[in-house]
Amino acid sequence: MAAKGALTEGALKVIRVALLTGVLGFGIVVWYILRTAAPEPLDERAARSMRIAFLAVVVLDLPLLFVLRRAHARAAGYASAARLSIVGWTQGEGVALFGAVLYLLTGRLSLYGLGVLVLLTAFVLVPVPPERTPQP
Repeated sequence: MAAKGALTEGALKVIRVALLTGVLGFGIVVWYILRTAAPEPLDERAARSMRIAFLAVVVLDLPLLFVLRRAHARAAGYASAARLSIVGWTQGEGVALFGAVLYLLTGRLSLYGLGVLVLLTAFVLVPVPPERTPQP
């Protein structure tokens, strides 16, 4: 039995679903807003600066996910592997939400799609660790 407050494998799976659901839900809301209200887009100079910043975040995030993958594989125990999983997933979620905000501000769906792809990559590179049962 897991200790009180410990993250079980099932809880980690729920966290992953919650992260993905939030990002996809925000994307649906942005799509609806852009479809119905057509807010005024950013001026081109600001939009270009935001796209460059977003791409820089993506480029910096991916190698960090590989570092987390290695640390996750070498984690001393289940608890530390679980914490590293959550760190990796929230990194991916941050990039996805940044892409969603840029989708809202610029109307470019490709930025949101790239952000979601980074989140899914984080799920693959830093998976839910299997619970290790103590050997008798």
